[in-house]
Amino acid sequence: VMHACGHDAHTAYMLILGETLIEIKDQFKGKVIIIHQPAEEMPPGGAQGMIKDGVLDGVDHVLGAHVMSTMEAGKVFYREGFVQTGRAYFKLKVQGSGGHGSSPHMANDAIVAGAQFVTEVQTIVSRRLSPFETGVITIGSFDGKGQFNVIKDAVELEGDVRALTDDTRDTIEKELKHLVEGLESTFGVTCEFEFKEDYPALYNDPEFTQYVAQTIKEADA
Repeated sequence: VMHACGHDAHTAYMLILGETLIEIKDQFKGKVIIIHQPAEEMPPGGAQGMIKDGVLDGVDHVLGAHVMSTMEAGKVFYREGFVQTGRAYFKLKVQGSGGHGSSPHMANDAIVAGAQFVTEVQTIVSRRLSPFETGVITIGSFDGKGQFNVIKDAVELEGDVRALTDDTRDTIEKELKHLVEGLESTFGVTCEFEFKEDYPALYNDPEFTQYVAQTIKEADA
């Protein structure tokens, strides 16, 4: 049973890897642990619980592979250092005051303030990050549903942050908070802001990465 996600491919090749290693276990020294992490998409996921249960006790290195639909089929790629972005989640509630569309001066439109936030958020990437840093901010949800002629008193936004280093993620968090403070000052609204660090960026040890790559090349020669 599957939902046709790339993680099904990961599970499949790990099972085959396990069978293969059992067949040739007399040919190598040491111990190999095959780790299947549950709930990897929902922080904190299964990793922390598995680590607390001792899954990494005595483990010297972790080897991982990931399917990438944008890569050329039939080839294996590798990279040292930071290779996959970390992730964070944020939620913003903008509280204004409601009213009728015919009398906007008697209300404080939360949708206008929220829309300004959506626009300004993109300046964090374009004007607050170095061109050599990788960061992405996505507003995935803007809950402003109401009546066409009624000014909304509150809206809620949810967003996703991706960053190739943890320092970049921290910069984005700091700048998001600055924008929220500015929103309150500019529009006279009150805001509730929540920022959750999900997963850190993936960092591949350069020395060990080179060792693994060279080993594979020699075995394939």
